[in-house]
Amino acid sequence: MSTNLLAGITSTMSVGQKDQFQQKAIAHNQRHEYNEAIDAADNGLLIRGIGPITQAKLLYEKAIALNQKREYGPALQAINKGLQIKDISDSNLLAGLLYEKTIALNQTGKYDKVLKAINKGLQIKDVSDSNLRARFFILQ
Repeated sequence: MSTNLLAGITSTMSVGQKDQFQQKAIAHNQRHEYNEAIDAADNGLLIRGIGPITQAKLLYEKAIALNQKREYGPALQAINKGLQIKDISDSNLLAGLLYEKTIALNQTGKYDKVLKAINKGLQIKDVSDSNLRARFFILQ
């Protein structure tokens, strides 16, 4: 589907329909269909009027897929774009982005930056995902 056609369609979507892109990206990642997850995230990011949390979640799902495909440069771009979003109030999302960043940085040999990302992840308060918290402690 062309970008212009998709942008026209997505501008008239309801909030529930817009969330479908995020759900598709999650489902594709869970089934190890990484190209499809990236496409779903990219299509969701084209939507006008999505909120910052939804945008960050789409970038997070894209980063997961890119890391799984061992495309660490593009993964870091998606992660950094997600981390630049202001007012991410979801501690688990922020920690998830930082965890994916540690993976990509570690695989590209940027070990000094890995430590910074780990420390930032450990400083996040209210991370309710115990598996995610444990990953940071293990990395430490």
